[in-house]
Amino acid sequence: FKEASRQAYTFAPRDEEPDVEINTALFISEFKKRGYSVETLGEGLLKVKKDNWFGITNIYFSSLFCDKACENIHPAKKILALEGFPVLRGLRFRVSEMPQALAYFERLGPPCILTVIHPRRNSSLLVDSRKRLITAWRKAVNQGARYFIIEEHLPGRNICVAVVAGQFAGAQMLLPASLSGDGEQTLARLIENKNEARLLNPWYRDKLLPDAGHFEELFKAAGYRPDDIPPQGERLSLESEALLELGGEAVGLKNYLHRDFEDRAVEAVKAIPGLELAFVHLVIPRPAEAAANQRWAVKRIETRPEPASFHFPWRGEPYNLVEKIVDKLCLSERTL
Repeated sequence: FKEASRQAYTFAPRDEEPDVEINTALFISEFKKRGYSVETLGEGLLKVKKDNWFGITNIYFSSLFCDKACENIHPAKKILALEGFPVLRGLRFRVSEMPQALAYFERLGPPCILTVIHPRRNSSLLVDSRKRLITAWRKAVNQGARYFIIEEHLPGRNICVAVVAGQFAGAQMLLPASLSGDGEQTLARLIENKNEARLLNPWYRDKLLPDAGHFEELFKAAGYRPDDIPPQGERLSLESEALLELGGEAVGLKNYLHRDFEDRAVEAVKAIPGLELAFVHLVIPRPAEAAANQRWAVKRIETRPEPASFHFPWRGEPYNLVEKIVDKLCLSERTL
């Protein structure tokens, strides 16, 4: 994957469907290739028509149970653990249980991942001290947090595996967004360069990096200021590998991930009742080696996956995931 280069994309879904979200636009494009006319109905529903036949299909294939269990993390982890899957050790705490959470944090040993379960949006951060945990906890409570999850931090690569209709459908590695010094340009300019490159990628054009001021503390910890010039070849990560706060940068993989993990991802999805399309996020120290030779874990399962990340990776080989979803799910007996 280190040799995987950035792709130049000649097709962008918004060129054909400017008013439609990129993932939905990919489905519309795929159906049109097959001779169907398509109408969007909202909430991921599509009305497709061809000759004298029409049907209602979806771009998501889960249930409310799947969505809630995986969104709240802890219920899905319990199901997976009961089925024998390795998950990150962790416990859930109510907002009133800070003393118990602190004791558990010290027992696990820092750094740990603190996830705030909020009615509007979950968020995670890496905490390396008791003081930082207390500060983050109190701030989240004031913002209406429902409860917290404290998990161990397992070093390893972030691998995203797509599972469609009970079959492995592709994998990608998510690397932290980073800057690479050239000995000539400032950190601020390097961020601008990266955003200019992101504008050329249909998936990343709406995911531009914040300006250099956002990373001031990160730069300071590395001994830099935004207007400093890093030496040639020095790489500076803009997010942690444990959390990928900015979403990471996808590298398309082909024949790289060991078959063990392909199979285990498929089995993990089958363990969640009613789930037919998902992204399984794994933490693996050495993805090309057998599962039995290392400690790895299922990090989370995504029930509302966005196939565009496979179609337009930051580096590596693109993969037409929507074609497989349409074949295996949209145009199957599941269509009404």
